[in-house]
Amino acid sequence: MAHRSGIAPQRFPLALVALLCGLLGAVGRAAAAPPLQPEWVITADGAYIVHLSANAAWPRCMEGMRWNGRSCEGQALLLDHAAALALAQRRTKADGVAWRLPHLKELQGLARQGAKPADALGAWLPNNPEGWCWSATANVDTRTINEYSYENVKRGVTAENMARVQFMHAWAVDTRTGEARKDALKRSQLLVRLVRPLD
Repeated sequence: MAHRSGIAPQRFPLALVALLCGLLGAVGRAAAAPPLQPEWVITADGAYIVHLSANAAWPRCMEGMRWNGRSCEGQALLLDHAAALALAQRRTKADGVAWRLPHLKELQGLARQGAKPADALGAWLPNNPEGWCWSATANVDTRTINEYSYENVKRGVTAENMARVQFMHAWAVDTRTGEARKDALKRSQLLVRLVRPLD
């Protein structure tokens, strides 16, 4: 008996079953693959968390605080951008290790890890304050300013004063959400988290 759709009734279910079996086999093979190495680990002394693929070691506490073996204690420093850069230089000289302010993407990655469930990185940074934290990422805007535009003339915008305004700002990251902003005034008092190479 001919079927109106042109497909024999017994062929469609068999084709579907074959397709599902193939997919289930692929899932089974993927599940049997060895697990990936963890990206984040704690050092043996417990004082640092390490991002393995980035070869970066992060103190578990904000600058100004210290690790007591279980949590962070003390008061986090609030510094302007220049003071944060100077702190990294002082620590580099004192420790002989290349301490630095982290780049924007590094800070965002750390914040996003901290937003995961309690068994993830958030539990590895206990008692850390939340707020805006300085980044080393430069605020670069290569747009040209049309000084003859009526709106720019009216507002007094020139290429020179726009460059001056940008020099006064830096990128900062919200430690809780990973949100970034490029207009943090460099004289603002923000949190500081330094990072160093693992080696």
